[in-house]
Amino acid sequence: RGFFEAAFDLEITSSTEGASIRYTTDGSAPSATRGTIYSQPVRINKTTVIRAIAYHVGYEPTNVDTHTYLFLDDVRTQYASGSAPFGWPAGSSNGQQFNYGMDPNVTSQYSAQEMIDALSSIPSVSLVTDQSDLTGSNGIYTNPGSHGKAWERPASFEILDAGGIKESVQSNCGLRVRGGFSRSKSNPKHSFRVFFRNEYGAGKLNYPLFEADGVDKFDKIDLRTSQNYSWAYRGSSQNTFLREVLCRDLQGAIGQPYTKSRYYHLYLNGIYWGLYMTDERAEATFGEAYFGG
Repeated sequence: RGFFEAAFDLEITSSTEGASIRYTTDGSAPSATRGTIYSQPVRINKTTVIRAIAYHVGYEPTNVDTHTYLFLDDVRTQYASGSAPFGWPAGSSNGQQFNYGMDPNVTSQYSAQEMIDALSSIPSVSLVTDQSDLTGSNGIYTNPGSHGKAWERPASFEILDAGGIKESVQSNCGLRVRGGFSRSKSNPKHSFRVFFRNEYGAGKLNYPLFEADGVDKFDKIDLRTSQNYSWAYRGSSQNTFLREVLCRDLQGAIGQPYTKSRYYHLYLNGIYWGLYMTDERAEATFGEAYFGG
């Protein structure tokens, strides 16, 4: 996983002799009956999400491995015409508005290298899930007002850092839409909550999201974006992308408990989805992690 400039051939292997491998590129989880049978290296020449599984008669199948390969030279012009990516709704679905790609009114103001530099100046998060779980009739994105475990979907969570400061990490997880105002179907950008449960994988994300400022184990984390003050929703001129994280950091700077945040670029099934921020949940496990108990 990571950032690439030149095409390459991807090899997928299993240490189990005689095992078969299947893979997908549409975000869906492969199985012994789903996905393309791997027979030769896969040519990767553009932003691609690969999910793979190995299986063998008489054995339990492996877990699903997910790797995101980002080519920023194509991300910077991704779906600039506004057309819908393959498998995604065109225009709206179930009343939910969708808006894809980089706006040429913005990208035309910058050189290709400036856009690539901006897309690599902070780490990226890649969320990968079955497209129907995201935008189908029972998808969490097309039903953003729905709450609770019934509206949690299995997904993959990756952090990728072009600067090499943060190590890449991947963890299987549960994914929900979160927020209040964020849930409006007129808003094409929703915030997310990511759950790390035993039913998906390790049960916790073991990763220093906030470096030395925070703990390095999480059972959930929020991915928040601009909501009521938003360019994507109502074109608000009050959107700054600054005040939320600034207020939290200032609270910490005066010695008070605070929820920590970092900025990330977000990708959904390989589609660039904009600027987001992580945000700790000030709940029981937060108190336990920082204050004991």
